[in-house]
Amino acid sequence: MGGLRLIDGALPWVLVVLALGVAAEAIRRADGQRGRRWMPALLAVSLGVTTLVVYAAHHVGGLIGDPTDEYPAWINVVAWAAFFFVGVVALPRDGRRHGHRIVSAVASLALLLVVGDQLAIRYGYPADLRTLAGLEVAGATKFSERALTPDRTSPSTTPPSTTASVTSVTTTETSTATTTATTTATTTATTTDAPLVATPTTLASPLETQWTPPAGLRERGEVLSEVTIPPTASGFAARSAYVYLPPAYFADPRPALPVLVLLAGVPGQPKNWLAGLDTHKVFDRYAAAHHGLAPILVFPDYSGGLTGDKGCVDSNDGNIETYLTRDVPAFVTATFAPATGPTRWGIGGFSDGGTCALVIGLRHPDLFGVIVDFSGDVGPNENGSVDRYVTHFLGGDATRYAAHDPMALLAGTPQPTTAILLEAGDGEPKKKAGQQQLADTALAHGWTVDFVTKPGRHDFTFWRQCVAEAPDWIGRRLGLAA
Repeated sequence: MGGLRLIDGALPWVLVVLALGVAAEAIRRADGQRGRRWMPALLAVSLGVTTLVVYAAHHVGGLIGDPTDEYPAWINVVAWAAFFFVGVVALPRDGRRHGHRIVSAVASLALLLVVGDQLAIRYGYPADLRTLAGLEVAGATKFSERALTPDRTSPSTTPPSTTASVTSVTTTETSTATTTATTTATTTATTTDAPLVATPTTLASPLETQWTPPAGLRERGEVLSEVTIPPTASGFAARSAYVYLPPAYFADPRPALPVLVLLAGVPGQPKNWLAGLDTHKVFDRYAAAHHGLAPILVFPDYSGGLTGDKGCVDSNDGNIETYLTRDVPAFVTATFAPATGPTRWGIGGFSDGGTCALVIGLRHPDLFGVIVDFSGDVGPNENGSVDRYVTHFLGGDATRYAAHDPMALLAGTPQPTTAILLEAGDGEPKKKAGQQQLADTALAHGWTVDFVTKPGRHDFTFWRQCVAEAPDWIGRRLGLAA
């Protein structure tokens, strides 16, 4: 089922040809005088329905989001035609014309399928029928059915400490520009939560040079599904998480592996990283080139629902920050016995998840030393509005926003153990401009940051490229490889 592609191959063209053919037949069968009499009203009603649907998609729950990242307007025209044929089905007619109703219903359905498929192509998701049907990630093992042995870990290893260097990189198809600055700041920022992992000791070389994989090491890692992370401290009603364990995790003894927590966008769900971006396959390839080593990847929920945006902060909508900084690390540490210390833990995300990862990482440098932000906003907001965010999530206290604003946090004391990766596509101008602001501010204040731009828009096609290119950077920053 998963092999039938929705965003490329023959299927999109087949749907378009089918829809046009059935729509033409429905028009051919239209009633004469009766059809002409009802036509203006039917066109107006279907236009009104289309307008309401498009408005809702852009404004209710942020289903589409940033207007600069919109889908092509002609898709709305196809939707208009689909709703028009729904109206044709509902028109009164004599009993001898039921065939016209059937053809019109098929035309409407075919046009709506075209709309759905074209939106999938635009956003690069869902890519196949398996994902569309909401089936489990192929090859995943239920967490409850996997016997884990966290006590087999060999001595923990951590990467060397370094002075903080800042690199701003912009890449296009034809040019590369680099600017470097150095700082020796060593002050640690104050955070609202106590550190949950120990400060690391210093080693002279990356893990890859210190660990010899045993004979017969498995070639691929394993995805665990239906992982329930107890909300002991937060009480947050999160959906099930996913975890990726690299091949080295199954060695005996195994090295203490770093951890990367990854947050999906909104609307979305944790498995978007797997079913939509093939992140587990990308890190399998990375592991194959590094003696089975890769980070333990944790994909927790932080929104509580498909379209729910909880602001990535402790609020009346849920204690999200506490969940991500206390419950998730406590569960991962107790269950998988990973490496400890902020230089061995990272947090990342795409779209809204990228914004959340940046905020959490900057607010908790004692926990996360690596931050990855693909297409995130310049700061937290509710459907584009900072004022609504303050009202909804910060109790109306605008003075609290600075404590969650990446620009303000980056203007503070740089953390020498924190490394930040920012990426945005040329086709998402608002996100790109925001991340440019973040990178400039980080550079001016001495943070370690890499800012990358390349062709792409605010969609899974672009984020797949980001994921495919990120493991080397992540592996170096988490102390896996040189």
